[in-house]
Amino acid sequence: MSDNLNRQYLFVLPLPMSAPGLHGSLYGLAYVVTDRYFNIIGNKELITCKGVDYRLPSPSYLFSLGLDPYQIKKGLNECEFLDKVSVLLCNPNVDIFTWSSRNLTILESICLRNIHPNNIFKNIHCLIDINRVLKMHEIFTYGQIFKSDALLTCAKKYGLNINTNTSVSVFDRLDALVYMVKTMCQQNMQMINFMLKSQSEKLNLIENAINQGKYLVDYNVKEHCIEVLKPLRLFDDYLEALYFDGANVLKKNYLINEFHVFSPAGVLTPDRQSLTGINLNEVLMAISAREHSAFEEDKVNIPLSQSFFKNFTQTDLKTYDEYMTVQKEALGMAPLSCSLNFRNLVFMLRGSNYRNTMLDNELQLYYKKCTSAIQAQLPLYAGELKAVLGRVNENSEDELKLVEKIRTYPENI
Repeated sequence: MSDNLNRQYLFVLPLPMSAPGLHGSLYGLAYVVTDRYFNIIGNKELITCKGVDYRLPSPSYLFSLGLDPYQIKKGLNECEFLDKVSVLLCNPNVDIFTWSSRNLTILESICLRNIHPNNIFKNIHCLIDINRVLKMHEIFTYGQIFKSDALLTCAKKYGLNINTNTSVSVFDRLDALVYMVKTMCQQNMQMINFMLKSQSEKLNLIENAINQGKYLVDYNVKEHCIEVLKPLRLFDDYLEALYFDGANVLKKNYLINEFHVFSPAGVLTPDRQSLTGINLNEVLMAISAREHSAFEEDKVNIPLSQSFFKNFTQTDLKTYDEYMTVQKEALGMAPLSCSLNFRNLVFMLRGSNYRNTMLDNELQLYYKKCTSAIQAQLPLYAGELKAVLGRVNENSEDELKLVEKIRTYPENI
C-alpha cells in the first residue's frame, strides 16, 4: 500500500454526539494502529470527551451509535481531548483511514470554541475517507452505489459476519472499518494507492490542475453522485471550482478538511462514461462555455471558521490570537474592550474545562447560563427522541435500555 515498509496505518472512528457544525461535539474517538499488512499493533483504544455542559447530545446520534449518555461526563475535557487527539492524528508516520471525514470535522468546532490552534487537519500526513472511495468504486464498477452510508450495513453487504440486530460495540465498528479497507484493497488497489498520496501531494495536484486548466472528478456524499469540476482557486481551507450538476454550471466550495477524492478527469474512461451515463466531453464543454460568466457565491459550503469569526470585532480577533498562545487554565475574565459575545465564549470555555479556577459567583453564573441553555434545547431533544422511539426494536432489551437512558438523561444532568 505504501513504498515505505515502516509506515503504519491508523484507523479512526469519530463518535459524534451531534451533527457537524458550530455546535458539533464528539463522544470520543476510537482507533487502532496496524502495520501495512493490517496486523494490529497494541490495543484498540477509545479516547472519550465530556463535551460542554451547556449542550444536550442528539438522541438520534446516541441511539445510532449505541452511546450511553450517562458515560459522557467521564471523558476528558475538550482541551485535554484536543491535545491527545492532535498527537494521535498529526503523527507524520501514519496514514489514516476513517469512514466519515465529515464527522471528523467536528474537531474543528471543538478547536474554535476552545481557542485551540486550528491546525489539526493541516498537519495530517494523509487521511482517506474510505466511504467516499467505496462509493466512487461502486459507481465506476457497477454504474450505481449501494445506497447506505452506514458502516455496519456496508460491511455486512460486503461479507462481514456481524449481527446488527444485537448491541454492537465501538470496537466492533472499528473492526468493520478495517474490514472495509481490506475489502477495497482487494477490489481496487489502484484507487487506494492514489488516495495514499500525502496531503501535500494532493494539494500540489490541485494546484497543477488549476495552472494547466485541467478538470477533476469527485464524489458528492450528499447527492450520491459523481461530479466533474474545474478548479479555479485554492484557498487555505477550501477549493473554489465550477461543476456541472446535470443541468447547470454552478460555483462550489470544496472544503479541504473533508478530504475529497479529486481524481484527474481521465479516470472517466469511455467504458465508465457509458456505465455512469456521464458524457465527459459534453460536461467539459458546458463548463468551458460558462467559465467566464458571473456566478453566485456558494453560501452552503462555507468554511466553519468564517461562520465562527463572522461577528468578532477587531479587538476580539486580536485577543483570540493572543489567547491561543497562553495556558487556558490561566485565563480569567476577557477584557471589557471585547464584545459580549467574545467574553461569553471565554467564560463558557473556562466553565467547561477549568471550573475549579472560577470564583463562587462565577460558578453560580455559569450554572445559570448552562441551565438556561439546556432548557432552551429541550423541545428539540424531545422531538428527536420521539423519532428515535419509532425506530426501537421492541424485542431488543439493549435498545430498550438505551432509549430509556436517553429519555431520562436531561432530567438527571
